[in-house]
Amino acid sequence: MTYGDLFNIIRNRFYMILKKRRTIGIFVLFGVSILLSLISFQISNGSILNFEDDPNNLLSSPTIITYEIENFSILIDNTNPNTKAGYNTWESWEKNYSWCYKSCDGTYHIKNVEVSNGHNIIIMDSNVDFVIENSNVYMSDSHGIELTNVENGKLLNNNFSYNAKSGIFLKKDSNNNEILNNTITLNSQNGIHIEGIYEVKDYWVSFHPFHIVEETYYSCNYNIIRGNIINFNTDNGVRIKGYDSLNTCKANTIDKNTVTYNRNNGIYTSHCKLHNINANTLENNGYNGIYLLYSNQHSIDDNTIGNNRNNGIYISSSNEHAIEDNMCNDNGNHGLFLSISDNNDILRNTVNNNNESGIYLKKCITSYNWNNKISLNTFSNNKFGIYLSSSEHNYIGTGNIVNKNTQYGIYLSDESKNNKVTGNSVNKNTLYDICYENDDCVDNIFENNGVETVNLGNINSGAGNGGFNIEVLLPIVFIGVFAGILVSIGHVSRTTRKKSREEKMVEKNIYNRPRSKNQEGITGNVHQVAPYEFYCSKCDNKSIGYQVFCPTCGERMKQPDLVSSSETLKKNSCVICHSSICTTCNHDMTGEDECYEECPYCGRSYHKHCWDKAIQIFGKCGFCLETPPPELIPKSTEINIKSDSNKI
Repeated sequence: MTYGDLFNIIRNRFYMILKKRRTIGIFVLFGVSILLSLISFQISNGSILNFEDDPNNLLSSPTIITYEIENFSILIDNTNPNTKAGYNTWESWEKNYSWCYKSCDGTYHIKNVEVSNGHNIIIMDSNVDFVIENSNVYMSDSHGIELTNVENGKLLNNNFSYNAKSGIFLKKDSNNNEILNNTITLNSQNGIHIEGIYEVKDYWVSFHPFHIVEETYYSCNYNIIRGNIINFNTDNGVRIKGYDSLNTCKANTIDKNTVTYNRNNGIYTSHCKLHNINANTLENNGYNGIYLLYSNQHSIDDNTIGNNRNNGIYISSSNEHAIEDNMCNDNGNHGLFLSISDNNDILRNTVNNNNESGIYLKKCITSYNWNNKISLNTFSNNKFGIYLSSSEHNYIGTGNIVNKNTQYGIYLSDESKNNKVTGNSVNKNTLYDICYENDDCVDNIFENNGVETVNLGNINSGAGNGGFNIEVLLPIVFIGVFAGILVSIGHVSRTTRKKSREEKMVEKNIYNRPRSKNQEGITGNVHQVAPYEFYCSKCDNKSIGYQVFCPTCGERMKQPDLVSSSETLKKNSCVICHSSICTTCNHDMTGEDECYEECPYCGRSYHKHCWDKAIQIFGKCGFCLETPPPELIPKSTEINIKSDSNKI
């Protein structure tokens, strides 16, 4: 039967089926007839080749002679085969099976075999060169292939899938092996599992009262995992586990692999050191792209890590890693998460569009200067660009770009101390570019970051805020005025209110505290923040300090850095229009024709015209909500400001 006859049969079948629905059938039959006729014409004229017509065999798959093994496993023990049932040496397998042969250079080969039906490949105590290639091992009751105390092996272009445990398992001093270009998928444990084992032998010596305990530590070192496709495994894509603090697995290389859609982590190392994890694609894994636990001195470079459910890279209790030139984007929580980890270098990474932080440091504490170094990275379009929690002596500086994050650019909380934030470009973040949450975040240095908005005070109390955007300022002013109206309607005594507020501030230790040490090192930023020190202008006593109301005369106290030291803050900008030049008269806030006014109670700086407009509209200062004295009320205002008999 020719292709033309087949197409005619299909066309006639369509006609019989659609005959009862003429309206639709006519159009469908017409279209299908034209399509099939064109295909039939091209085939009959040789425009579409059959495999038989392709002289170079370009369209057909390569011919592979596959030896199907369903009744036994391939069991190789090159040292003591007679001690285990079914095991044979390489030489014995070569003599008995054509799919096992020895090349001229002495390398053993197993090629083009298919092992299934509960069986697998197990190799033990072998140090000869061997290659297993172009083979399939699937539906095993255990691991697809298991290497125990094996060196100099190569697994090339194989498929290890649908096995009851891991696809590939290396253990007990399996060193210098290569796992190249394999497909490892849908295994019930890990795709590739490498583990250094700790064994204890406990026995009595015959005829002697001796009890002997032997402890042996085995490692798996210098293995190469390269170019593999590792996906849809139930546990991790690649798992390498040493023993305890001995780092019994070291210097393994994991590079150029595609590790996706594994249920837990893409790559997981525990109690390891000196691994190279480079140029991998780690995406859509159920937990982290890379997870390092109790591991040290890894090199993690040039990886693409994205769309993992939890973090791109998660490092816990691990030190001295070099994390460079990675792309960690679109992860469910953090791009990079470091917990209790020190002395890591994080350089030139692109970390964008993560749901939480670009990088999150938690309890990264050391006495070193400096601890973790974060430089030349880009953190954009995350919730937080850089987030430090209970972390000390970290260096965030030299060329980080932290912008367009949906909340904060750089955020410190929970006693994060002695960190240095310098030389970064931090701007266009939605709330603040730089902010620390509590006043227990002390002795930090912020300088030369090119910020636009900064809050270096307690965001809960509002103390020490600076650099408000006008979009933030106006809602605060309206809320403040509305609150003042509610208080007036409730006939709340000002004396009582003042006393309770003062008591509340003292209880919370907001004003009766030493000034924040952070502010001593804040230089070079766009906005400066005044300290919390106050003084009494009536008593002219500047040594009282840190009180809201003077204990001698009861006068509201002022902040000298905000009021007396006009050279410090007066030259900055108006709190309303955020400019040093008045938009009404074009005069500067300083100089001979200065346009300047300040609130006598909180000391906030205004242009004279901005102050007049604010008082005409609201009748109060937008920050402290105090009614100004008569001499500071514009003459043109027509609002009725009621006098307060309790006003100091």
